[in-house]
Amino acid sequence: MLFNLKEKYSELQLYEHKLINIPKETHESSYEHWSFLNTINHVYCWEINALNKVEARIKNENVNYHSDKSLEDVNKHYYEKTRDYSKDQTLEIMESTSRKALEIFNQIEGKEESKELVPIGYMNTVFDYLVFDLIYHGIIHYAFYAIKHNDFKLFEEVGKYIRSNRKTMFNDFGIMNMKELMTPKEKGEIFKKGYEWENDDLYIQIKHITV
Repeated sequence: MLFNLKEKYSELQLYEHKLINIPKETHESSYEHWSFLNTINHVYCWEINALNKVEARIKNENVNYHSDKSLEDVNKHYYEKTRDYSKDQTLEIMESTSRKALEIFNQIEGKEESKELVPIGYMNTVFDYLVFDLIYHGIIHYAFYAIKHNDFKLFEEVGKYIRSNRKTMFNDFGIMNMKELMTPKEKGEIFKKGYEWENDDLYIQIKHITV
């Protein structure tokens, strides 16, 4: 059974408004070392990209899932575009993207299992496509940022969202395994920080094992 995408996206946005105020940035931002604002803006650039592609498919326009540019080039482009955004600018992007998302959710209501409303080359349903780009993508990045910067308060807040939705979203949908979704480089960063994974099949927990 599909969960209510509109409801869960709105719930995540409430968490994001809390998360944005938690990290105390102590490092210079760069492409290799994102600030938390960089991280949120990266997530929202990809949300806008996904929403625009679904909107194009609703209008029966051809749009490809894969870009002509490499993933690295796209991410660098998004970073350069938003690297100097203030918190207020980031919040404005979040609000405008939320309005766009709700419009798209209303337009696909009753058609969530359609494979005609996804960009060409994507093999699953429009529900799957939007869930990953609008929910899971952000959660993975926020959790990884918290781990990388030893921000336990941030990780605790991200964990609250995961735990509160473990049965309706992450367990039933069967995709929320950050260990599998992270790149080898990201996993290496985690282990260098002295963490180990504990998996209770419903929620990935991270235990600090070094001082």
